[in-house]
Amino acid sequence: MSSSRDPRNIFLRETLRMKKPKPVPIQRIILYVKNIPKVADFYQRHFALQPQPSGLRGWLELDGVEGGCSIALHQAAKSQKSGAAMKIVFFVSDLPAFIHECARNGLVFGPVHEARGYEFANAKDPAGNSISISNRGFSRKPAIAQPESSSDKIKS
Repeated sequence: MSSSRDPRNIFLRETLRMKKPKPVPIQRIILYVKNIPKVADFYQRHFALQPQPSGLRGWLELDGVEGGCSIALHQAAKSQKSGAAMKIVFFVSDLPAFIHECARNGLVFGPVHEARGYEFANAKDPAGNSISISNRGFSRKPAIAQPESSSDKIKS
């Protein structure tokens, strides 16, 4: 029989007493890059993101024409290494067609991976940041809810 001082009971009571936070939308992702024009051209050419006017030196914000999260390019310090432990995912409904179009424009994606009812493929931007395209959310295949095992995880 567990007592009221049992850590599991205390945790459960505290969790139930906490208020849920209000949803907060993601406004922008900031990429620290050494060559803003080169990286901006990449996102404009392959993902149709549009630069927004700004009078700030070392800063360029790119927005999608259909809204969503923007990507801000921030001038990196000379000591900063390229790439980060993050990935930007772009949602596309037809991966093969998108991959083919990108290849014609110089962007080569890795192999298409299939995972639980959706597909994705990975690449890097000119600054070394990981990017991915995915049809997760567009796929008509039903996702089967299963606990992830270490063998299910795909490293990119």
